[in-house]
Amino acid sequence: MIPVLFVGGMFAGGLLLSATLFGFAAWLHFNEQNGWAYENGDPEDVGFSQQDRDEMKSPEADAKYLASRKRSRNRVHFLFAASGVLVLIATVAGPGLVFVAAWSCVAFVLMAIMAIATLDGIRTHVHRRSKRSRTSRDLLEADLRDRSLRDGNLRRGDD
Repeated sequence: MIPVLFVGGMFAGGLLLSATLFGFAAWLHFNEQNGWAYENGDPEDVGFSQQDRDEMKSPEADAKYLASRKRSRNRVHFLFAASGVLVLIATVAGPGLVFVAAWSCVAFVLMAIMAIATLDGIRTHVHRRSKRSRTSRDLLEADLRDRSLRDGNLRRGDD
């Protein structure tokens, strides 16, 4: 008699899905640690010269945000890998109580990933908005300083 475990394509599909989730978690983690292909700095800084980007940096605010983002994304990577483990457990267990419990946990883990991703998006939006306002304020102050120096030099030259 053929074991229930290997009947049909469900076993192969479970293995494929589990391997895909493990691979996706590893790929995300690798790219997060080594940098994404498009990143040469913040994507929002595209269009500014290197000098402008250097002037706009706020190391303490960026460091806090980046540390928080890294923790959040590492949690997501772990949860994707945990989903892979749960799918593998469900696949090996076959139809039954363990199968239903494991797939129910997968559904809850994926919802948690969505919630964490939403919070990460909100955190990124707030960080970029505050960075834009800081940058605008810094550029305005620099422009006013330049104008006052220029106006001061013109007044001295007129005397």
